Amino acid sequence: MTKAILGPGVKNNFYSGNTALPGEHFQPVHPDVAQLWQGLEHATPSFGIVINVPVVDMGPENGATQLWPGTHLDTHYFHGDGSARVSDEHLAAWREKRPPIQPTVKRGSVVIRDIRLWHAGMPNRTQQPRPMIAMIHWCGWYADCDSIEIPERSRSFFENKALHTNIKVIPDDQFDHIKHGGAYDVQEEAS
Repeated sequence: MTKAILGPGVKNNFYSGNTALPGEHFQPVHPDVAQLWQGLEHATPSFGIVINVPVVDMGPENGATQLWPGTHLDTHYFHGDGSARVSDEHLAAWREKRPPIQPTVKRGSVVIRDIRLWHAGMPNRTQQPRPMIAMIHWCGWYADCDSIEIPERSRSFFENKALHTNIKVIPDDQFDHIKHGGAYDVQEEAS
């Protein structure tokens, strides 16, 4: 599906997990990557797609991501801004046009969104963590990022002729499974 959207040469340069822990924490509304250029009259076609796969059922009660439909076409923010947060003024304007949603999604389903779509991590008001797999697929001409480090025993999972995943294979006994344990840097507590 991402190849149909992004064209030939689609590649996976991000494979990780995203877990909403129990609590009242949320993220400010933000795009993962904004428009590529400043001052666009119209948004460009998609160049990056985020794929989330919940491994448990998720909904508003356990912190399903809040999504702002249509905001991937908003040209107020561009990649060079240096700010990932959407202003209160722009949130109010979009809320009038099309309010955000917090979908209910069955485990194993797939949520696909343009990387420019405004979204926010929401509170998980249950006592159980809400994990999901997170991937980012890029069009062939964009984002030659660092490799995804994987343990040797996982190599066959990432070898796929239809989707290139930029991997760096680490010997099993040298792989650090915990190094990516930091929280997203725009996380804030709810008011």
